[in-house]
Amino acid sequence: MGVDFDDYKKAHNSIFKITAISREWIHWWFYWVHKGNARVYGAYLGDTLVGIWGVEPRVLFNKDKNINVGRCFATGILEDHRRQGLFVALS
Repeated sequence: MGVDFDDYKKAHNSIFKITAISREWIHWWFYWVHKGNARVYGAYLGDTLVGIWGVEPRVLFNKDKNINVGRCFATGILEDHRRQGLFVALS
């Protein structure tokens, strides 16, 4: 099951209360900044989204080669579902 756009926005704003991201910001971040390459994964309890885990593409510069990696961002569990090992499971 993919993460629903509105569920993601609601979860993000609940976990990170000072951000208040909008649909426009999400679109800018995922499609303008990362050209559609960033990903969001969700932890569900039944049909309810209880956690989010974002990954954005990065390049790790090594001595003789570049390695494509993902950097976690905007990762968290909704307050009512914390202390159940979900964050570790997402990671």
